[in-house]
Amino acid sequence: MLRHEEITELEDLFDLERALWGVDVPEPDIRVDLPLEVLTGGIETYPACQEEARRLRASGHRSLRAPSASLVSGFAERYQVVEGSQSTYDLVPAETFVFFGEPVDLVGMPLAEGHAEPPVFYDVRPR
Repeated sequence: MLRHEEITELEDLFDLERALWGVDVPEPDIRVDLPLEVLTGGIETYPACQEEARRLRASGHRSLRAPSASLVSGFAERYQVVEGSQSTYDLVPAETFVFFGEPVDLVGMPLAEGHAEPPVFYDVRPR
């Protein structure tokens, strides 16, 4: 969302209020096979990524997965709470799932409303 909204100044982060949902989704059909520099590039690599998505869809795939282009680190943090104190539990690869066509039979729940915290801002790669 930060990239989409072109948030490049920390103070603008606090004006971006969104609702976050957890949604059950199936595992994507296929992992995209393009160089990491293309998958995590900026606007100049969009055409190559879009062409690969079109190719996969035309070949019958209903979904795909790729590394997140937005996070510099390539990872998202998971947290744990022990005796009332929150700490980083582990890091998981940040991935983007793409599903082609109309969303059907999605099940989810609202999780939170608000804005991202500053550490996320510093990990987001600008367009």
